[in-house]
Amino acid sequence: MDEIPPQPSQSRPAAPDNWEELLEDWEDLHQGYYLGDKDEAVLDCVRQLDADTTGEQALFWTLGLALLSPYVVWGHPGPGVEAAVVEALAKVERALGAYTCERDRHPHEDGLEAQLKLLPRVLTALSNPGEAELDDLAMAKAGRSKPAAPEGQRAELLSHWACPRNVAGFARAIMAHVGPAH
Repeated sequence: MDEIPPQPSQSRPAAPDNWEELLEDWEDLHQGYYLGDKDEAVLDCVRQLDADTTGEQALFWTLGLALLSPYVVWGHPGPGVEAAVVEALAKVERALGAYTCERDRHPHEDGLEAQLKLLPRVLTALSNPGEAELDDLAMAKAGRSKPAAPEGQRAELLSHWACPRNVAGFARAIMAHVGPAH
């Protein structure tokens, strides 16, 4: 029996308890400065996503894999890492891909390459959605340097990123980037 895509139930996505440490590790790995076991960092993200495919933290684990995807493509990961990433993301896409949404566009539609530069700011804003963080994200997205988002737009920004259709779209984009055709 197919899983029924969940309806968004909260105004902000739930972040893992250790998100700051994770984000720092993911950024370091993305930039090529990570001193730990790179494959294990990717596989930990895969395991977490696999355990929470449609849960409150699926967005974070999916975006984490987006941030880690350049390593998976070009960093010579060990055997099975690429396949594990694709398998976990395919599970997300199957679970959330049929979700319908009234929005015209979602952040994943800007393309993975364009979003990679924003992802650390996105993850920070989503996990700590204070006024300053959301304004910073709105300004970065719009290419502006002045404060941007009134309160209603801040809430919409959060729900836009957390939309299951957006999560599934990122899963598809990462699979296309990482998958066998790269």
